[in-house]
Amino acid sequence: MDGAFYLIVNSIIGVLLLLFGLKLMKFAVALMGFVLGYSLVSALLVTTSWPEWVTIAIPLAAGIALAAVAFAFYKFAVTLSISLFFVNLAYGVASSFGQGATESWIIAIIVGVVIFLVVAGLRLVDAFFALTTSAQGASLLLMVLYSLVFSAQVGFLQGYESVRVDSYEWLWIVGWVVLTAVGLVFQLRGRKAKVIE
Repeated sequence: MDGAFYLIVNSIIGVLLLLFGLKLMKFAVALMGFVLGYSLVSALLVTTSWPEWVTIAIPLAAGIALAAVAFAFYKFAVTLSISLFFVNLAYGVASSFGQGATESWIIAIIVGVVIFLVVAGLRLVDAFFALTTSAQGASLLLMVLYSLVFSAQVGFLQGYESVRVDSYEWLWIVGWVVLTAVGLVFQLRGRKAKVIE
């Protein structure tokens, strides 16, 4: 039941971010704050032997706290969330090209600072925020889809060990790019560039 609830919540959040992130900017920033706070604290508590209700309550509290901070300071949070998206993307690209962890982090931080300054200076908030929310929504939806596909194939995989779910990694990447592009176009259609007020 917990797994099903997790997938349903992530599906709803994914659709909201993918298609309506820009329209619901304050809500989307708070939502991303919640997801970030919940995910980080959950990851830290995964190896603890605390009761299950504690390992659910603490991440929920952290998610709610970070969501409240992001909502209260949303102008800064929007620009920061855009920068963090590009930090993560730059780190992934750098490490996939064989850079070590230290070099990848240096490249990622430089990219993040440059993007932060560009977005803040040129006031390109709409386009960049639509891109980041589309990409994050696409990631959540593909994670849900991957979880469903993987759980549906567990019995099959146990019988045929040579079959690997992750053997089509390129297909997931293409799916992410396509979903992100669809979300970006959907969010920006008919909009004029504007700044946060």
